[in-house]
Amino acid sequence: MELRPFDEILEEYEIRHLWNRYKECSEDKPYHGYEHTRYVVRTCDWLLSGVDYSLQKLYLIVAAMWHDAGHRGMDDKENINTAIWLMNDNCGYPSIPLGFLARIIKDTQFPYSGEPKTVLGMFLRDADLCQTYHWGLEETTKRLKAGGDYEGM
Repeated sequence: MELRPFDEILEEYEIRHLWNRYKECSEDKPYHGYEHTRYVVRTCDWLLSGVDYSLQKLYLIVAAMWHDAGHRGMDDKENINTAIWLMNDNCGYPSIPLGFLARIIKDTQFPYSGEPKTVLGMFLRDADLCQTYHWGLEETTKRLKAGGDYEGM
């Protein structure tokens, strides 16, 4: 699987300003940090490569960028609510329906309660999980523990 460079995606969709806003309001943690966010954005871009719906792809990429914003630890419902609040407060992009992006982000809430509610949420959830497979379980666990995101390890 060959992922496109992150900066190329930001340029294509003219969303570098959103990335800069994201970094202003979200700290770089060992797991739920900038590297993870870039990986999830790049994976979402790859999952929809060849799809001609550039607006849907933009929505997915922006949701991927904000899905872990402000992540604080184990209470994922709180993490999701924080991410949505930060996105709503910082994502001033007129053509993006923030309510729809919030539904996509909610599909990543762990533990999962059934199937994702949106197709784009399914792609985001899969991309979010791909980081674990990319790093491997040992490295993922080490990073989660270092960031205080993994209870009982």
